[in-house]
Amino acid sequence: MPKINVLLTTFLLFFVGYSASAQNPLSNIFRKFRNDEGVQHINLTGNISKMLQSKDQKLASVIDEMHVYIFSKGKNISPSDATKIKAALQQGPFELLINTKDKSGKVSLYGVEKNKKITDLYSELNYNGMNIYVLLKGNILLHELSKMNFDFDGSKLLKGVVVP
Repeated sequence: MPKINVLLTTFLLFFVGYSASAQNPLSNIFRKFRNDEGVQHINLTGNISKMLQSKDQKLASVIDEMHVYIFSKGKNISPSDATKIKAALQQGPFELLINTKDKSGKVSLYGVEKNKKITDLYSELNYNGMNIYVLLKGNILLHELSKMNFDFDGSKLLKGVVVP
C-alpha cells in the first residue's frame, strides 16, 4: 500500500509540474504586472470575437483569450523582463510576423501558426510614449486583425497593420 501512495504522489507532482510549465511563458512573465500601479490590465476570456467584430462584417477568427497591458507614459517592463520575453520568443514556437514603425508608433507582432491560423499572438506597441503589450489566444486570421474593433489606447496601431 505505501508503494501505491508513493507512486500516486509522484505522478500527481509530475502532472502538476508539467501543466504549470506548459502554460505560455509570456503569460507567466506578464502575470506579475496585473496589479501594478501605472499598468492597466484588460483580461477577457470566452469567445470575444463577437465583441470585436463590426455590425456589418463577420469575423472568421475566433479569439478565446485576450490580455492587454497598458503601461503609463514613462513606465515599462524592466530590462530583465524584456530579456525574458525575448528569450521566450526565441525559444518558443513564436516567429516575427510584422515589425513596422510610423509617426504615431511602432508595432511588432509575433505569432504561432498552426493550420494557416495564428493560435497565439503577441504584440508590442509603442504609442505616444506608452508601451502596450497584447496577448491573444484562439484561431486568428492575421489579415482580419485590422478589422477587429479593439478599443484601448494605442489600438489604432493594430488597425493600421496591413497584411498581404
